[in-house]
Amino acid sequence: MKLLRYLAPLILAANLNGMMLFTLQETPTDVIFTATGSIDSLTGLTHVSDNPGAGLSGIRGLDAVFAVGTSGTGYSVYSGVSGPISLGTGGLIFSNDSASGSIVGIQGANTFLILPVGYITTTPLNSTFTFTGYSLATLGVNSGTYEWNWGGGSGDSATLNVIPVPEPSVYIALAGFAGLGLLVWRRRSRAYQSAA
Repeated sequence: MKLLRYLAPLILAANLNGMMLFTLQETPTDVIFTATGSIDSLTGLTHVSDNPGAGLSGIRGLDAVFAVGTSGTGYSVYSGVSGPISLGTGGLIFSNDSASGSIVGIQGANTFLILPVGYITTTPLNSTFTFTGYSLATLGVNSGTYEWNWGGGSGDSATLNVIPVPEPSVYIALAGFAGLGLLVWRRRSRAYQSAA
């Protein structure tokens, strides 16, 4: 059931405009951060600054600050976002491992949305990077779903899904179901052979 809770927003986001979907996916050895989607309207946001060539990929769980994409690409800051102001207790951690795409992110405690410099609304954004050798625990980020909104009804939003590595019990349960399925199949095939 937990898996469905995390996959549903991914499936729905495939066809939704005006939504940025961020995913922080823990693997056994790394944490992979992705961003995909578009922003339909900047209504309700105030342009604060442009920072050409200054973007860094990273996360700080303590005050819900994160940015995804290739470090060194420029970004613009917009204020007026409402949503969570913390993702956990983690301090600032930067990463350049396997980064791609333009910088995009949220600064929850500051109510900021981060977009590429010169971003044109409805333009698709796809960015990613990897925290090599990290886990959600070492990043200081709690698993769950976090959502930020702006524009007073424009429908634009950003959602962050923080997905931990499945517990070993999940793999044991799957192996148990596979074994049970094999047992049922063998009994049915034997019963069929006996009847023939």
